[in-house]
Amino acid sequence: MKKTNVVLVFILIAGMTLVSDYMFGNDVTDAYFNPGLLGKHSGILWTQEQKLTASDAETDDRFGISVSISGDYAIAGAYEEGTGGLYAGAAYIFKNNSGTWTQQKKMIASDTEPEDWFGISVSISDDYAIVGAYGEDTGGSDAGAAYIFKNNSGAWTQYAKLTASDAEANDVFGGSVSLSGDYAVIGAYYENTGGSNAGAAYIFKNNSGMWTQQAKLIASDADESDVFGISVSLSGDHAIIGAYQEDAGGSDAGAAYIFKNNSGTWTQQAKLTASDAESGDFFGVSVSISGDYAIIGANSESTMGGNAGAAYIFKNNSGTWTEQAKLTASDAESGDFFGISVSISGDYAIAGAYQEDTRDSYAGAAYIFRNNSGTWTEQEKLTAPDANAYDFFGISVSISGDHAIAGATGGEDTGSSNTGVAYIFKEPETAIDEDSTLPRSFGLQAAYPNPFNPAVTLNYNLIDDGQTILQIYNIKGEPVKTLQNEFQTAGNYVLTWQPVNISSGIYMVYLRSGNKTHLQKIAYVK
Repeated sequence: MKKTNVVLVFILIAGMTLVSDYMFGNDVTDAYFNPGLLGKHSGILWTQEQKLTASDAETDDRFGISVSISGDYAIAGAYEEGTGGLYAGAAYIFKNNSGTWTQQKKMIASDTEPEDWFGISVSISDDYAIVGAYGEDTGGSDAGAAYIFKNNSGAWTQYAKLTASDAEANDVFGGSVSLSGDYAVIGAYYENTGGSNAGAAYIFKNNSGMWTQQAKLIASDADESDVFGISVSLSGDHAIIGAYQEDAGGSDAGAAYIFKNNSGTWTQQAKLTASDAESGDFFGVSVSISGDYAIIGANSESTMGGNAGAAYIFKNNSGTWTEQAKLTASDAESGDFFGISVSISGDYAIAGAYQEDTRDSYAGAAYIFRNNSGTWTEQEKLTAPDANAYDFFGISVSISGDHAIAGATGGEDTGSSNTGVAYIFKEPETAIDEDSTLPRSFGLQAAYPNPFNPAVTLNYNLIDDGQTILQIYNIKGEPVKTLQNEFQTAGNYVLTWQPVNISSGIYMVYLRSGNKTHLQKIAYVK
């Protein structure tokens, strides 16, 4: 295996800090820390398989406002599509045939009307799909509805229209939806049982083709303006409901609630909040659950900058859900809104950052993370190859197995605007290295916790054998302490640093291996 020299350095900085050559010798080529280096990886793990557009795309359809993928099927909502009237909405089913995704069905509600906003939310599971229409008026103005469609040999037909048993005007039932097997959960985040706009969610069960309401879920500590149900997700016997304006950790800090099904009775199992919750984080703006893992987005969390965003992984251990990781983008910046959308499937998670601007202003991005024995590391940053300003790539995301999908409601503007697109990405089947146990990307992974006190856990990947040096430097470039200076083989490394007798501040983690570099911010607070 190729040998390289590897240098891993922590630098305490204020703004842009000069790195003196005497620290590394004349070998150094990066005279300044360059934030543009953040997030780069050495290998491409996920590649775009296809760009999806509606067969009848028109201006302001906003295709991609919602997306979901399951096996060989994907669905995308276009909540401003106008076939049934202005803003009536539509949704589109695509099928994968040996890597080629083709539109199989355009779905509209059987009773479509203007301003139903059908397609504001979508979910797909096996041969069923659900589409939310939070402006539907059967139960009152904007009471909302959701529609079940079933696949019969490629023909998707409407199977059921779902409404809340206690529907009222302005409940916006259908603002969020999720399917798993024979169960569906539907959010109504302006429902008023627990207080004005406290919110609720409804469980429906399929019995031989008949979908009936099984439970109405509200938070045990429901309060006005919590908007419980702004996000929902379902996996087996567990459901998770987001309430991003819940105030336990501070005004609009947010929360999420886990419910468990016991023979048809759904009971609250846990209330989840971030370990570093602060006002205005909006924890719970997005949620996803898969088996014993859940991910919750907090798109206005500001550790890495104002509204840079974060997402949190929780793990279930015999009914006790504990925070396992806090995820942030390796190149996080203010205003990215990382975590506006999240999805988890097995050992993979994806988080959207729809205002990330590496490619252009608000072009957007999404980030893939992978679980390795409880350590979640960033595996890939996804962007659209044809990115343009205000595409909002990542406003919606979904992941299933080795496929991911990201919506971009502002994309495909040739000759029109805001028609919207979605992008399918696939993880290559062939590993970059012949040893599948080795990491396939070089770089620093998400530090945890961040900010930290008294200690921080640091992760980094080496794809080549080489000398690894880990040191702490102060703002003047003076060495404070050498933590490590030894030869390391390729692999993933985890270490804990507990500072002694240093001031609070922002640190930059700088990793260099050959001509590869990677930076990451961490914050030490006393």
